[in-house]
Amino acid sequence: MTRATIRASLVLAALILFPGFPSALDRTTFIFFTTNTSPTLFPGAKCIGIIATETIYANPGDIVRWKVKSGHGDPMSQDACTDGGKPMDKSKVTLVFKDADTIMEGMTLTSDAGGNIFGTIKTSPTTTPNRIAHKYSVQYGSVPAGPDPEIDVDCPGCGPGGGGPTHP
Repeated sequence: MTRATIRASLVLAALILFPGFPSALDRTTFIFFTTNTSPTLFPGAKCIGIIATETIYANPGDIVRWKVKSGHGDPMSQDACTDGGKPMDKSKVTLVFKDADTIMEGMTLTSDAGGNIFGTIKTSPTTTPNRIAHKYSVQYGSVPAGPDPEIDVDCPGCGPGGGGPTHP
C-alpha cells in the first residue's frame, strides 16, 4: 500500500468511528463470524461473532450500522461460519442491548438476510445521567456468540478532540 492510501484509510476510519467530526453522524462497523473452535468459552454457539470496533463512540441521533460477514470477510475462508454445511443464515444474527433504558430504538436488533443491522442512538445525558458506556452482546440463533462490546455515548474525552458535537 502506498502512504497516500494508508493515510486516506485512517482519515476515513476516523470520520466513520469518532464523533466530533461534522460528517460523523453514521457509524459503521463489521461483525465477523467464524467457526466456534472453543466451545468451553461460548457453549452451544456454532459460530463466534467478533465486532471489528470493540468500542463505538456516538452521540444521540447517530445511526450505527453493523455489517455481518462470514469468516474474515471471505465466505470461502476455512473458518467461515456455516449452518449445516450451507452459508450462515445472517438473519439469525441479533444484537441484544443490556441497558434497561435502552440506547437503541429496541432492546434487540436483528439482521436482515443481507447481513445489515441498523440502530439509532436515542439516549441522552438527561435520560441516563452519568452513564457513558452501554454494553451489548452478539447472538447467533438466540445463543450468545461473542464478547460484549460497547457503545460510548456523549463521552467527553473520548475520540479525537474529546467529546462529540452534542455535549463538548
